[in-house]
Amino acid sequence: MIRALEPGRPAAGPLLVALTSLGLAAPACSEPEFWNWFEFRLPVLDRAQWTEQPLQLRVLSDLRFGPRYPGLGFSFLRVGPVWHLGGGHVLALHGTVIPQQSRPDVWSTEYRLELEPTFVGRVMDWTWSDRHRLEYRIRPEGSHVRYRNLARLNLAPPDSPWIPYLWDEILVEGNADGFAQNRAEVGIGRTLGGPARLDVGLMWRARRSANTGWAHDAIVHTSWVFVPDVAPLLP
Repeated sequence: MIRALEPGRPAAGPLLVALTSLGLAAPACSEPEFWNWFEFRLPVLDRAQWTEQPLQLRVLSDLRFGPRYPGLGFSFLRVGPVWHLGGGHVLALHGTVIPQQSRPDVWSTEYRLELEPTFVGRVMDWTWSDRHRLEYRIRPEGSHVRYRNLARLNLAPPDSPWIPYLWDEILVEGNADGFAQNRAEVGIGRTLGGPARLDVGLMWRARRSANTGWAHDAIVHTSWVFVPDVAPLLP
């Protein structure tokens, strides 16, 4: 996020980010991975009639690589509208399809419907976002709901092209798995001339594994964001 929106409610997320990241620091890493995101926010309306706020179409792809797959393990495509509702509130609705290797060279496909309200704001040179995502996951073995919460803090002076950031996300499955994953990332973003930004970060992921209890992964994560209008860039 490189510009301020209207002030919203304070984010409780940064404290959770710090505490969770400290909690993840102890276990040894078991699996390295590389994730590469591309996100496009395409302008649809400058002012949607019923909101009088910008409406965009989000198109996002996510490619994930790692030795346990091998090679390409996940390929995401996420598409849906994004409404900027004013007052530091954003609402998105997505459809997502995810081909993935469930085992080496064995592919399956997951489908998701996602509802995503996000709250954003600025305090001096700091910007924050608090994203809530409710997913309905349709998988070969069955369907269930998952809740995700991502809190992000950026050091984003208005005139600086560099944006250090940190974020933390929890993932809670609506089946017997319950709290199944935590992701914490620290990195730096760089605006690339107008509508583009590149984030490069190191993510530490704790995930529940059926075989070993909890597994821990170190992930190099790059994120390319392209927004060809004047709307704020959000994580």
